[in-house]
Amino acid sequence: MATPDAPWTITHSSTDAVAPAWIDSPNIRGTLDILQSCILTLIACIYTALHLDVPVKTAWHYIFLYKLKWVAITLFAPEIALYMAADQLQQAWNLKSKLRSLQKTTPSDADHIDIDMAYTFFIIMGGVRVNVDDILSIPDLHNKAFRLFESMERPYSVRLSPRAVTWLAERGHWIPISKKKIDDKSKADYFQKILVVMQVIWMVLQCIARKIQNLPLSLLEVHTMVHVVCAIFLYLCWFRKPLNVLDPEIIKPGAFEGEIALLAQRQFYPNIINIDDVSKVEEMQLLEETPESSSRNWIGWSWMRRLARPPAYERLPDTWANPRSGPWVKPEPGLEMWPGDILPSGLLYHSEFAHIPLLLSEQFLRRWDAILSTFPFHNREVLVKTASFVKVNRIAWDFEMISPEDDAGPLAGQDLFLARLPEFKPVLDPAYRTMPFSEGKRNLDINFSVFTESEDVFGLLGFFQQFPWLAGLALLLSGIYGGVHLSAWNWAFPSSIELLMWKISCLYIAGALALYFVMAVLATAVRTDGTTWLVTYIAFWFALFVYMAARFYVVFESFFSLRRSPAGVYISPVWVEMFPHF
Repeated sequence: MATPDAPWTITHSSTDAVAPAWIDSPNIRGTLDILQSCILTLIACIYTALHLDVPVKTAWHYIFLYKLKWVAITLFAPEIALYMAADQLQQAWNLKSKLRSLQKTTPSDADHIDIDMAYTFFIIMGGVRVNVDDILSIPDLHNKAFRLFESMERPYSVRLSPRAVTWLAERGHWIPISKKKIDDKSKADYFQKILVVMQVIWMVLQCIARKIQNLPLSLLEVHTMVHVVCAIFLYLCWFRKPLNVLDPEIIKPGAFEGEIALLAQRQFYPNIINIDDVSKVEEMQLLEETPESSSRNWIGWSWMRRLARPPAYERLPDTWANPRSGPWVKPEPGLEMWPGDILPSGLLYHSEFAHIPLLLSEQFLRRWDAILSTFPFHNREVLVKTASFVKVNRIAWDFEMISPEDDAGPLAGQDLFLARLPEFKPVLDPAYRTMPFSEGKRNLDINFSVFTESEDVFGLLGFFQQFPWLAGLALLLSGIYGGVHLSAWNWAFPSSIELLMWKISCLYIAGALALYFVMAVLATAVRTDGTTWLVTYIAFWFALFVYMAARFYVVFESFFSLRRSPAGVYISPVWVEMFPHF
């Protein structure tokens, strides 16, 4: 048989001509090759790099949609995932430092607990929950808290936050989670990670080789490289974070039930702030504990009490009440407390306006027994004079605390409302890290419900004012993402319109968060001017729409620009193709 010289043309039969001993790979690639390599790299980088929190629901379709949502978020806004990872790394590091410091200074049996980054990451990602089924009473839940538990199956449990874990450790209560148990719950697939690393290395080598040989990159490859770099940083931040944990460790409070009950009371039963319905402004007070049973003036069932009972404001003067003259209620499940009724523990129920009963459930009674057993407040008669006073704004329906050292005026002698005690300070912060329980948290530490339910679209400014370094991080990441894509300023786009839209989109993405801060400050300054504030409010939603459109356009144009690319895009360095890849 004849051996044709390369290049050859086989015109009759492919079996008649003999190929040379070595044939080099072609140095060209097709559009499908670019699409395939970039799409596989994007999926591999995003899907495997995401170390999400423990999901609330574990059905397979919910897990799939949960991961798909974050894959989509990371595809269109990878800096959000970077922000989340950096924030969680900082929280895990701080929690580890605090707990290790407490191990050295606090007498406890915590020496056998291995507190490392995996342990603290496991807590931050929602891997530890506390069973509160015995102390969580549903009828008197705050309406916002009710939404957290209405679809939850019993037994009820809550997600511990880093602040709660630290506070419990300070009181000598530690969460014993072994390293082996954390590793067993983690579904880390090292073979999968090796394949992803190989694909990432190939993509990086290809881009470097093309730069060395002065071969142009496609816009899609630039976009893919941005995600490759993001994936590397995600892996670095989450290197010690357990992966794909589906079932949390649920612990019973046991010796620290009183502490958990107190935290639950603060967060899920806030005092004096139940104001979504003005007729339901409620507050609990503490009086001295009941005297001997022989002198208790027990009152009967609710239908008897409702006949001749005076309104609450006639029975509750702003002075320290004499507990022996009060209407005592037996602590029995099924009974109702009406405004002015007192439990033997000294807990008095007060409702500002309406004559609304409070059901005494088994969980309610156990919660308060646990609280007052751990925090008895024996010096209540002293506390009523020394604790901070509550001043209620009856127009805006909010309140402020006034120090006893200040001129309290008519508030002197105010009853001992629970809100006056620092142990019962309500939790309404926009950040889960400052809450006892991170219930409702979905990866990001921002409690968006504080803004959406209050219709304050500029409330995010308060969060970033509370944590300025997070504001700087968010501004930096958004600027880098927009700036890197803006590096294609003089790229060969299919049309001048697409190039202009690309520049506008990248600039807008880079500066959108800064624009939000400016609008938030402006809206705060003109809040009293209804017309100006409304214009700012409308401008926010328009700016948000443009921001989402810019995000979509950057991803869309990265793919769509392949329809008209320089010829050099399809020339490929031969040696790069020899590296294993997909």
